[in-house]
Amino acid sequence: MLEARERAAGDRRALASFAEALALGGMALSFLGDLERSKAMHDRSIEAARELADPRVLSVALSSAAFSLQRQGRLEEARPCYEEALENAEQAGDAGTVATTRLNLAGIAKTQGDLSRALAHLEAAVDMGRRSGRRATLRQALLNLANLDLYLGRLARALVSIEQLAAERRDLPPSFAAQLLSLESEAAHKSGDLVKAEALCIACARAYETVGRRVDAAEAHLESVFIRLARTPSGDAAAEISELERRLGEIGPALSDVSSHRAALELARGKVAALKGDGALARSAFDKSVEAAIATGKKDWLARAYQARAVLSADDGQLLAARRDRESALGVLEEIAARLPRDLREVFWDDPNRRSLREGEHDRHVTLASPHSSAQAAAPGVTQQARISQDRLARVLEVNRELAGTYELRRVLERLTDHAIALLSAERGFVILKSARENTDFSIHASRDQAGDDPHARFSQSIADRVVRTGEPVVTTSARDDSRMADYVSVHQLMLQSIACVPIRSRSAGTIGALYLETRMRSAATFNDDLPLLVAMADQAAIAIETARLVGENEARAKELERTNLELEAAKGKLEELLGHRTAQLQQTRRDLKSARAVLKSHFGYEGLCGTSEVMRKVYALIDRVKDTDVPVLITGESGTGKEVIARAIHNASPRAKKPFLAINCGAIPEHLLESELFGHVRGAFTGAERDRKGLFREATEGSLMLDEIGEMPQKMQAGLLRVLQEKVVRPVGGSREEPTATRVIAATHRDLAAMVQRGTFREDLFYRLNVIQVRAPSLRERTEDIPILIDHFLGIFAARYNRERRSVSRSALKMLSNYPWPGNVRQLENALLNAWVLSDTPELEPEDFELTDMAPGAPRAAAGGPPAVAAAVPASLDAHRATERERILQALSSSNWNRVKAAEICGMPRRTFYRRLKEYGIQ
Repeated sequence: MLEARERAAGDRRALASFAEALALGGMALSFLGDLERSKAMHDRSIEAARELADPRVLSVALSSAAFSLQRQGRLEEARPCYEEALENAEQAGDAGTVATTRLNLAGIAKTQGDLSRALAHLEAAVDMGRRSGRRATLRQALLNLANLDLYLGRLARALVSIEQLAAERRDLPPSFAAQLLSLESEAAHKSGDLVKAEALCIACARAYETVGRRVDAAEAHLESVFIRLARTPSGDAAAEISELERRLGEIGPALSDVSSHRAALELARGKVAALKGDGALARSAFDKSVEAAIATGKKDWLARAYQARAVLSADDGQLLAARRDRESALGVLEEIAARLPRDLREVFWDDPNRRSLREGEHDRHVTLASPHSSAQAAAPGVTQQARISQDRLARVLEVNRELAGTYELRRVLERLTDHAIALLSAERGFVILKSARENTDFSIHASRDQAGDDPHARFSQSIADRVVRTGEPVVTTSARDDSRMADYVSVHQLMLQSIACVPIRSRSAGTIGALYLETRMRSAATFNDDLPLLVAMADQAAIAIETARLVGENEARAKELERTNLELEAAKGKLEELLGHRTAQLQQTRRDLKSARAVLKSHFGYEGLCGTSEVMRKVYALIDRVKDTDVPVLITGESGTGKEVIARAIHNASPRAKKPFLAINCGAIPEHLLESELFGHVRGAFTGAERDRKGLFREATEGSLMLDEIGEMPQKMQAGLLRVLQEKVVRPVGGSREEPTATRVIAATHRDLAAMVQRGTFREDLFYRLNVIQVRAPSLRERTEDIPILIDHFLGIFAARYNRERRSVSRSALKMLSNYPWPGNVRQLENALLNAWVLSDTPELEPEDFELTDMAPGAPRAAAGGPPAVAAAVPASLDAHRATERERILQALSSSNWNRVKAAEICGMPRRTFYRRLKEYGIQ
């Protein structure tokens, strides 16, 4: 029987090795271009892995097959293959395959334009890399995450990852160093330093060539061509074009056979041809780029190809074709943005090129201007007035098209306001609607300025009220001198120059709002002439509002009907089946939760303990060793390092976890009471002992008892404790019988017990009895790399405890906190964070928000020779904080002779915050 089992185990190992060898062979054949044999070998590998029923081997086989499909540009086939591989890798607990698979899924999601999913995969890979200590995984995830942040437009966030990787440049493998150069090049490009960007890009290509990665090197050279196209020519334009053609000629052979790069290569060829003045060649290349991007599903390159072709068509006078391509490009970008959360959507559209495309203001010339395009621009054509009329007609038609194509009221009104601002050369525009409840109140449904951003929503409400009340438009090119507006205070407060405000009339409800335009810096002489156009646009706004109302009513009715149908369908089910199904779900959820907790605990430390530093890993390792034994544990370390948290972690990880965990500070209780607290007493043992008391040793039976500050225990009690540890029995004060106890003792101290033994202040035999296993709680100075993790942990706790929005810490504040020595360790860090969190009004904590003694560079200080800063204690509640802060402000004002500037410095507040506090607390 044993021989048969060994043979079977050997067969499984052989089958596993065979499946993995087939997976590697399939990848090798894919790199060599033998796709048919590669597919056959991958299919055999997956079949063998499924027969083996080993999730780890199956995840390797599936991820290898998916990688080969991804290299061929077959992303729709690769993605489900990766997802199944990820599921099996998680089931097998293979952290390396999980992280690698998430990185590949992120790459596919980014290519297909699903940036939100790509971001989720990358952040999970970064988190796993940090928690599991896999530096290669963490570095690759940071590289990919920085690349995605740069694409989204989050330059500051990307630079944090780039700087972190640049600090380790000497230790990076060559391929990682090359990727870092590529990111630095893109960051320089985003920052406007194109010369540096091109140099870094060429350095990246050379780095790839050094390690033999020919395709990656060609891709970097191609990116350098795009950067050069974005630069202003430094000399002879013909020489520039010749140099670009030479580069493309060298790059072409390496990328022509790679389908995933064909779109970018053809786009570059088209741009160079357009620069040279060869419109036919440029159009052909752009057409090929569009076809390749569609075939490979590369959304970003598709949008860029459409934009380039639109510029070419506009230069050739093909305005309809140009508009069609611009709309196609915008549609692709809107499809990408629609999958992003709202905050990232705004960042995505803040990119200058995307914003200009969205606003319809696209550059109509290739960046390196050619004589061909210049001559065409200078050629005689339509008059300026005709072009203005054409533009107005195009904008009105575009508004009509958007009204017909979407029912999203806010977006339509914003676009309508943008067009009105552009057509009338206004500075700001608003769509103002009457409140549904009060006719005298207004709500702003679109608020825009010339850049398309939301300005501060302040306008002349007096004029808007007049237009809505009378139903007549109000137009003036000199509001300050207009007698009709002499009594309107808002006109003078806002320093308005020109105003055009027309009513928005609904067929069913009369005047429901107004379309309002204004200028403040200059006079708008065309407002009077363009009044009919503005009235027409207000009518369009009325159509959009009425359509949105009707669509909303229909959607509400449809949802109500759907809800009713679902309720009727649900009522048909039997109660027994529903209960049985839910019971099974609950049981499965409990099993999954138990399994997930076990996996998390085994990989990433213990509840309450934060940190991935080397010293904390040693603490975790010791806890793993001692958790299943009953030997005494001595926890040493400075005050505030979390000794009780470690003791509780040992208890919760042990078989005693369901039994009590009690703790007592031996130095905080008088000697004559300590014995009763620990061992209990019988009734009448001393004055006031009116009933029996078990004592902590018996209350914690089968659990754990933590004796904190054991070094402060009187020597008489040391003898009693020694006997309990040796005999496992306790005798209550005044009692005659000894009671058995099965309590695990965990002692803790910040003193040097060995030195105390030498001085005779601590019993040597008790020291050796307690010091069986010693766990040293490291000071915060020894684990500064854990400070960011601890900060995130505490800020999350504060947000949950006080039911407030979660805050973050700025880079400068994080650097300051990391450099502070923290004599009070983690406890001091927590209190400093809580103090700053309560007293600050901003979502991001800055260095001046922290009150660190003599250590906060840039923290507010009292002026030289002035009164000392008023100290701020950590409040017990927000109400207590407000009362305490008001008193501090009054003290500071009194000591500074009611000088508000000096008082703000004394309180350590920014002036704007200080003035806001004066208003909130009614201090005059």
